[in-house]
Amino acid sequence: MPIVVTGGITTPAEVRGWIGRAEAVQLGTAVLEADEAGTHSLYRAALRDERFTDTVVPRAFSGRWARNHA
Repeated sequence: MPIVVTGGITTPAEVRGWIGRAEAVQLGTAVLEADEAGTHSLYRAALRDERFTDTVVPRAFSGRWARNHA
């Protein structure tokens, strides 16, 4: 079974640390501030705001459970 490392990976050094130990390394929140992501400016600001450090698991948008920043 392939192992994909996810969660809390934010730097190239962290990715390099997993190469050879996992099949893949997945980035999510770390790339939301890239120009190519097209992330709304309010969401980008919230990513940097220390008031928003928790996540919640709602199902309000699609009916399926999904993790969102609180």
